Amino acid sequence: MEKILVIASHVDDPIIGMGGTIAVLHNKGYEILVISACNDRSSGYEDAIEYLGGKSLKFDFSYGRINLDNLKTAVENEIKK
Repeated sequence: MEKILVIASHVDDPIIGMGGTIAVLHNKGYEILVISACNDRSSGYEDAIEYLGGKSLKFDFSYGRINLDNLKTAVENEIKK
């Protein structure tokens, strides 16, 4: 199975910006991991991503405080799993 990784700063970004694409790719058989760098205001995020056919993951950064080196390391660790 082919895998797709979607990375967004905020929890609503992949839903608003890529929701349709996530659903279409899921229906074509792709496994999709959707990562939100920020965990602020995340109510409903997991449910929405699951509904679209993806697997959700949130990192614990806050809006305006994303450390790029730490984000890079966290994403690399997820890819290795």
